[in-house]
Amino acid sequence: MIGVVSMKKYILLLILIFLTVGCKAEYTIKINNDRSVEESIVGLENEEYYSRYPRSSKKRVIRFTTALVNDYLEKNNFTREIITNGDYTGERVKSKYKNLKDYFSKSKAYEQLYETFDSDINGNIVTISLKNRYPKNGNSVDRFIINDCKVKIVLPFSVKEHNADYYNESENSYTWNLNIDDSKEIYIQFDTGKNIKTNFNKYIVYSILGIVILIVLVICIKFYTHRKSQNKI
Repeated sequence: MIGVVSMKKYILLLILIFLTVGCKAEYTIKINNDRSVEESIVGLENEEYYSRYPRSSKKRVIRFTTALVNDYLEKNNFTREIITNGDYTGERVKSKYKNLKDYFSKSKAYEQLYETFDSDINGNIVTISLKNRYPKNGNSVDRFIINDCKVKIVLPFSVKEHNADYYNESENSYTWNLNIDDSKEIYIQFDTGKNIKTNFNKYIVYSILGIVILIVLVICIKFYTHRKSQNKI
């Protein structure tokens, strides 16, 4: 019995060490035309971090790191893969939700960074707001210490308001860059009744038609001018 208790204390100590070191994280949600949601979470550590545990593989270290959420990931059918990005190695976990309501009711990723996650669906208008950022807390066994985090929302709809740090027009994505010391809030409101890609495709079609009409007009004018000059001759 003493051995079991000692082992539990040892595992808890390991978890505390992993949680207080700090990591880089990326959180992405992609909202599709059919309102389904794809969620991706990436956690990365550098080579120096893994060198502290020379007798363990990186995969084993990662499994210890995520010990508190392994049951949650398995229960909610997350796919998992070990990834490497430059000098950083970690894990990417993914999940899918059938619609926005399903995502809002099931996803718990926000709890690692924010105390409050407000969501509202009013007709076609969807509002997402995260506020009350948790302070750095090295003694918590419920939250990972995340030094830097990139939060990204990709969607095919027209955005009415946002406070993102960066907007990528080509993929209609909105990105917030968070560090461990700031208290930045996240806010975005979009209209699922206005599809950006559809409007863009219409613009392309109209542009092509305009060019074709212009070319035809130029050819007609040249033909008319040439014929008129021939008649004079």
